[in-house]
Amino acid sequence: VDHILRVDPDDTVLDRLALAPRGYALALANTQPHKNIGVLLRAFARPDMAGLTLVLAGKAKAADFTALGHPVPANVIFAGYVTDGEMRSLQAHALAVCTPSLTEGFGMPPVEGMLLGTPAVIAPCGALPEVCGPDTLCADPHDPAAWAAALRGLQADPARWQDLSDRGRAFAAQFTWAAAAARLEAVLTPLTPR
Repeated sequence: VDHILRVDPDDTVLDRLALAPRGYALALANTQPHKNIGVLLRAFARPDMAGLTLVLAGKAKAADFTALGHPVPANVIFAGYVTDGEMRSLQAHALAVCTPSLTEGFGMPPVEGMLLGTPAVIAPCGALPEVCGPDTLCADPHDPAAWAAALRGLQADPARWQDLSDRGRAFAAQFTWAAAAARLEAVLTPLTPR
């Protein structure tokens, strides 16, 4: 995931969307059922989440979620497509990167966020717990209250946020393209005829 470090951040996205650092959680706007964004929409509809914004980046719009039976609360912002630089800034300044997926093969967004120092809140499903490691928060993928509690807890405890930021960044640093290439080479070299 170290490719994100080669992207110049574009902080103008924060002004464009009127976002304060750590005043929002970030997720990808995806309507595929296994991405499970509905649980985040239900979490942010809770009265105790009124002071936090959910930013959904990507092609899906509010009408897409509403059509699927997921009402969109007022504290949700649809950023639309964003540039790589804008995504880096959104990830770096978020309170958390949220990935409530019911299954994932890897889970690039939470690990990118961790590498940039932003804690991840994930569903304990698929490859997410293994890939994101012990320095993340897990929330039940079917329980909006669990997502709200995890995010409110991060917002209320700056020391805990900083600890997860530091440990998550260190854990995510292992996922470099050079390391992936070296592991692949180690597997393929013995299989290659000489």
